[in-house]
Amino acid sequence: MTILRSDNANLKFFFGIILICCGWIICFNVLMWAIGISFFLLGSIIVLFSKKSLLIKLLAVGIPILLWFVGFELILNQLNKQKSSGVAISKDSVLLDSTKK
Repeated sequence: MTILRSDNANLKFFFGIILICCGWIICFNVLMWAIGISFFLLGSIIVLFSKKSLLIKLLAVGIPILLWFVGFELILNQLNKQKSSGVAISKDSVLLDSTKK
């Protein structure tokens, strides 16, 4: 019977990890933050109430948060580096350049 209990505890932990990963991926879409955060929080609660060591629990919850900040910063930097599609007028535009006559 102890084997079944340990397998059940491991399944709960891995299910929490899966929910954390799903929430982490969903949160990269800004419009889906409410859904992603709810997945992440539910997975975090399941992981924190599992029978793993405190270090494993904190790593399982903390690493996705740190990776989300790094990943989101990289995505925003890539979006800001793209050339404009002509909708916004840049400073190098002929319309704003008063030095040319």
